[in-house]
Amino acid sequence: MRLSASSSLRTSLTPSTSTSTSTSLALTLTLALALLLPGCGDDPAPEGDAAATAATATTGASDDAADPATASGTQPERPSGRERVSEPPRPEPVVLPDAPDLTDDAAQSEITSALTDLAPEEASRASLLYLAGLGDRSIADVVRRELLSRDGGEYDDPAAAALGLEVLLVLGEADAAPEAIALARKLLEEEDEVEGIAFALSRVTGEHAAEADEVLAELANSDFDDTAGAAVEAIAIRGSKAAEAVLPGIVADAERYDALRGTALAAMLMTGHERAATSADALLASDADGSEVIAGLGVAGAAAAVPYIERIMDRALAEGNAGLEFADACYTLAEIYRGTSGAAGARKLIQGWMAQDPGLDGDEATYALWTLGDTSRADAAARLLASEVATAARHDAELAIDLLEEVARRGLARDPRFAKAVNAAAIAPTRENIPGIDLSTQQLRAAAAYAYLRSR
Repeated sequence: MRLSASSSLRTSLTPSTSTSTSTSLALTLTLALALLLPGCGDDPAPEGDAAATAATATTGASDDAADPATASGTQPERPSGRERVSEPPRPEPVVLPDAPDLTDDAAQSEITSALTDLAPEEASRASLLYLAGLGDRSIADVVRRELLSRDGGEYDDPAAAALGLEVLLVLGEADAAPEAIALARKLLEEEDEVEGIAFALSRVTGEHAAEADEVLAELANSDFDDTAGAAVEAIAIRGSKAAEAVLPGIVADAERYDALRGTALAAMLMTGHERAATSADALLASDADGSEVIAGLGVAGAAAAVPYIERIMDRALAEGNAGLEFADACYTLAEIYRGTSGAAGARKLIQGWMAQDPGLDGDEATYALWTLGDTSRADAAARLLASEVATAARHDAELAIDLLEEVARRGLARDPRFAKAVNAAAIAPTRENIPGIDLSTQQLRAAAAYAYLRSR
């Protein structure tokens, strides 16, 4: 599984304190992408100047071999009797399509193209949040016109209104808070599922914060798992105790998505719930899918959940089948610790698991270790981005988007290692045989444009 129970909340504009597939949109990005921060992890040193980083994303060589804990495969034993030295496989060069170099104008044009056809879905949401992150306040008028239209006092489309109100809250529009709360109460009364209203409420601060927390607690108890997941993650990140009465029931409910149960556990741990430890023990002893639970625990700042991730990983490693758990643990640790002082400890955990099973070293490890500040993984991350962009026409672009958002955070879109993949992503062709609009490719292009504009 790639993302937590409410992964779209990752796409945010305030620093995280982030990837699986159990649910739809969610809170990746502390409330929302840490995209405004230029740095990451606890390794603030620059990635190197152009001369030192001339290796491009299409280069097959890697300097990761210096760290045995981050490598897979081994060399034949040397005649001198030295110990074997781990060495990663040498990938074939990635062939990216020819693409013109991005310019500021081209990138701005690509990212604003979403404004011509806004809809309450993740591609529009991401583009709007990217533009807000770039300080474009002109989108407020577009949002009011396209997403917040009314008929007889009622919003034409509640889902569109929820997205519009979230964007206005990000832009600091004071009147959006009571509007979001009122819309949420109406949706609850009508038992209407609109996951985006939880995202909007997660942005409410100041005098209306307590009321927003109360409504989030009601949404957390919703029968709709996606809406509940987004609300629970918001409750966790906000540190609110408003939902403490309902969280133990969610964790114990085997009819719920296991990822949602994991997110509810993270909320209990983060808010100091008195039943957090016993609920955690019961969840881990149940038939819940370990990888799904780990994915659900991927809430920014949920350091208290890490011992339970370790327990699930220990069990999976002992069973000799830890691939799924490891993949989700990588994404979850990146989400929990991105940009914090705990990043080094998270890297050690990942490297320790790979030392027990070198076969685990793969794309998820590269993404997580680089995101968590391992600069030795930068070349591997560039190659991974190139590979994901080159094959985006055949599969979902989610990992490519995650990588581009990390490139944006670090300001590396114009770095020679990443530039060619960023240029190619910005003109990625629409996938064939996709019913309706290809939202994944739309978001890929917008993420590339955003990364470029953030790297000026």
